[in-house]
Amino acid sequence: MARVVSKDMGLKVSDVRDRITIRDATLSRLAVTLYASAKRLPLILFRASGPEPSRGKGRGVSANLGGRKRYPQAFIATMNSGHRGVFQRRGLSRLPIAELHGPSIAHVFTKHEQVGIDRAREQLAKNLGHELAFEMSQAV
Repeated sequence: MARVVSKDMGLKVSDVRDRITIRDATLSRLAVTLYASAKRLPLILFRASGPEPSRGKGRGVSANLGGRKRYPQAFIATMNSGHRGVFQRRGLSRLPIAELHGPSIAHVFTKHEQVGIDRAREQLAKNLGHELAFEMSQAV
């Protein structure tokens, strides 16, 4: 699922995989559950480019959200914590600033739900055959 969603959104597979949670089956709960984060992704993940730091040049930032989109008042900055992001000022004064975000993966995840179900069925049949072959070899 991570590979399909990342291709659709134009992101790295690792960025998508970090936001998908798998809850494994247990003896008391015989179902696997997949959770896709509904939290919006930082715009910097969508190959945002622009001057860093902008130094007041005002050229803005562009990001790939299904096509290059330009954010004329935005800038790329690295915070003291090491977090790198695309930011925009809230008003005319220097502060406050707000980080810009793109879409979440939850919507795209549900769009490709059938691909995940087909893959799960394929893997279940493969794993079950492998486990049965192993148990049969142990019985002899």
